[in-house]
Amino acid sequence: MGTFTPGPWHVAEQRDHYDVVIRSASDLPIAAVYLLGHDEDAGPAHARLIAEAPLLLASHRELLAAVEGYLLDPGSLPNVNRLTAARLQARAALVKVDP
Repeated sequence: MGTFTPGPWHVAEQRDHYDVVIRSASDLPIAAVYLLGHDEDAGPAHARLIAEAPLLLASHRELLAAVEGYLLDPGSLPNVNRLTAARLQARAALVKVDP
């Protein structure tokens, strides 16, 4: 399996009401979202979700690592702090996708 283009990605342009393009930080096209027979507001929402995929993946990985560290040593202040920071990072990532 190959690797994906590193983030951040962003919603770069919208053409008409159905074609939304997601691009990388270096302006490479990552994906195009086509809305076929659905609410026209769904296209931009789908595009936001795709564009934030690298951030969601990174926050999920960090949250999992923080939970695992906490479970190994719940009394450790660094583990508690890491878990708290990871939770805030995950919440911020979700807000970018679903404001």
